[in-house]
Amino acid sequence: MSGQSPDPPAIDPPAFTSQGPYGWWSQVRPIPGWLSLTEAALLRLAGEVTAAVAADLLEIGAFHGQGAATLAFELAGDQQVWVVDPFGIPGGSRAVRDEQELWYRDLSRADFESSFGRVHERPAKVIEALSTDLAPEDLDGKPYRVIHVDGAHDYDSVCHDIDLSLAVLADGGIVVFDDIANTHSPGVAAAVWAAVDRGQLAPLMLTNKLQSCRPGDHQALRSRLLEALSSRGWNAGIERPLRIAGFDVIRDPRPPAEIDAVDHPVPDRRAGLRAWRGWVPPVALSTARRVRDRARTRGARNPNQAGG
Repeated sequence: MSGQSPDPPAIDPPAFTSQGPYGWWSQVRPIPGWLSLTEAALLRLAGEVTAAVAADLLEIGAFHGQGAATLAFELAGDQQVWVVDPFGIPGGSRAVRDEQELWYRDLSRADFESSFGRVHERPAKVIEALSTDLAPEDLDGKPYRVIHVDGAHDYDSVCHDIDLSLAVLADGGIVVFDDIANTHSPGVAAAVWAAVDRGQLAPLMLTNKLQSCRPGDHQALRSRLLEALSSRGWNAGIERPLRIAGFDVIRDPRPPAEIDAVDHPVPDRRAGLRAWRGWVPPVALSTARRVRDRARTRGARNPNQAGG
């Protein structure tokens, strides 16, 4: 479910070295996509709190690989990341075909594998297909401890992905749904919250993504998430309680300063002026300087003159 505009933003974040607890982002960030460090760190957190579950990780809808590359940092032993994506192969309903044409027409498996391979030596296991064409037995017949659902946005496709995910979710696992709060993807919210209302899913943490689980695992997983957030300097927002369908939900936790500085850098005013001077005609710059100098001269002659 990636995508808010046809082209991911080409804005370079502040220098972020490979050192420190979030240094891995320097490897993931160059991959085309819309994932922020905040959301990537929370996605990794889902992998961390399910680390005791001996199972692989799955992503439905891979785009160029930001999400899959993020998840792969949580692999242990011989675990693997699996991805399901048609990579531009046409098919599905009219809504799915329209979405593919708008956002993913030029997407290729080779692009994904190249991007993923620049971050991790062990390749992802790829199932090149629409998720709506798959049954649980098509997913290698195994359970998964984290499933990141980021496929088609239309209601029917998301409903299928919910059922498919729950069929292969390991006990104690987490399903993460992307774009739950985006106005361009109302089908996602409609399908996911309906599943919550039916008792299929229990909401754990709500941001632009929803981390969820089976109802019986909610209490234990929420406690682990809160503990992990607190230990890393996140503000979990417990002073703003949110309860949905009988479940306490962590709402929009605020990241520590080092993450916030990357996702919301302070604008460099001097850099902006340098860029402005680069395209403004020289005659306009000369005129602006003369006006500025005259104003300064008048101010120096009559410093007590009030403006207005």
